Amino acid sequence: MLIENDEAARHSTASLLAVWNCQVRSACGGAEALQMLRSSAPWPQVVLSDFQLDNPMDGLQVIAALREAAGHRTIHGILLTGDVNPGVAQRAQSQQVKVLYKPLRPSRLHAALADLTGLPESPDSDFLN
Repeated sequence: MLIENDEAARHSTASLLAVWNCQVRSACGGAEALQMLRSSAPWPQVVLSDFQLDNPMDGLQVIAALREAAGHRTIHGILLTGDVNPGVAQRAQSQQVKVLYKPLRPSRLHAALADLTGLPESPDSDFLN
């Protein structure tokens, strides 16, 4: 699942994930993501969330809420952010969420997803750089 409040960033990231044969559902914020997951299956293996969202919850709070709603299911988290404040990274680490800094290089996102899910190596390695 991809949570990003910037429509252009959400679309481009979802398109990139689709190239890698990832099934992507996207939402612009936490409330939409929770509603989407409660109303349809399957639950995601990974939640990619921007840190600064246009709602009361930040990306780490959204990931925590989705994990709580998932109950016994394991949901990995990846936080996408341009915020280099050490407090953000510390919060993410305490919640076992990977942090990827913007501007986001596709190769870093692919490596993080491969580490968490076993995503196979991309056939077009030039596309990742």
